[in-house]
Amino acid sequence: MKHICNIVLVDNDQDEAALLNEVIGEKFLPVSLQHFSTREEADRGLEKGILPDLILLDVEPGNHEWVRWISKLKKSDRLKSVPVIVYSTVYDWEIKELVSSTGALQMIRKPVDSVGFENMLNEFCEICNPDRIQERELAKYKHTSTATLR
Repeated sequence: MKHICNIVLVDNDQDEAALLNEVIGEKFLPVSLQHFSTREEADRGLEKGILPDLILLDVEPGNHEWVRWISKLKKSDRLKSVPVIVYSTVYDWEIKELVSSTGALQMIRKPVDSVGFENMLNEFCEICNPDRIQERELAKYKHTSTATLR
């Protein structure tokens, strides 16, 4: 049985959420998408017990409120291991640098068409795959020196 990748999308663009759901349905992708228009809505959903495999967060250049939001997620015992991917319509170097300081997994540029969204979702399924998660955890452990374990 294929793993269903549970993604929380935080994006104020309803059309984009609809397009993602359309791609998921048309391509029969193993993805469950829960959309929140604001970080506050997402907070309420996450507080109610939603535990996603991945959080996809839309950000806009010039507005850095999202940095605090990700930092808050990464301090939560329940959510700190959930990968956060930041995406934006523009690939902004300032955002990219902030992403690496927050503990988010990466920053990507928003796809422009359904094929791009399909490819993006397939990559997310790989990130959410339990076998891949185990491989990444083992790789982290292998790179830890014995001196730091004592």
